[in-house]
Amino acid sequence: MGIICPEGVVGKIKSCSEHFSTVFSLLNTDMQISSQLKKNGSIGTAKWDGGKPSEIDLMYAPPH
Repeated sequence: MGIICPEGVVGKIKSCSEHFSTVFSLLNTDMQISSQLKKNGSIGTAKWDGGKPSEIDLMYAPPH
């Protein structure tokens, strides 16, 4: 299950118990998430490269 906030995606739930959940953060270089650009609807994969936490790479999106 995904985790979102008003600013966007945070991560996804890795595991859960009766009272707690463990989150797999989007700021993990092993995490990939399907993404879509609002501007033109292009679909790709978002992955953080370990650099600035405010920037993420969109891979496999068509160049147009």
